[in-house]
Amino acid sequence: MGGVVGGRLAARRPPGGGRAGPVAVNDDVRRNPALLNEDPYGKGWLVRLRPSNWEADAALLVTGPAGLEAYRALLEREGIRCGARSV
Repeated sequence: MGGVVGGRLAARRPPGGGRAGPVAVNDDVRRNPALLNEDPYGKGWLVRLRPSNWEADAALLVTGPAGLEAYRALLEREGIRCGARSV
C-alpha cells in the first residue's frame, strides 16, 4: 500500500495487517483515477484486505485524540509536512 507524499511514492504497512494479500482491487479506480478525489470514502476505494491476525492488529488501533497524536508523531518521524505555510 502507499500513496503520493510530496510528489514521491510512499509505501506504508496497511492498517490491520493485510499480510494475507488483497481480497479485491477496485478496477473502476484503475480506469478512472479521479474517483480517488471525487468519492474517496465511496467509489474511490483501492483495495480490500484480509488481515492475517485481526485480533492482534485491532488491539494496536487508536482513535480520537490518541490517534491524532500517533499520526502527528508519524509525520514528524518521516519529515512529512502537510499544509505548511510559508512565513
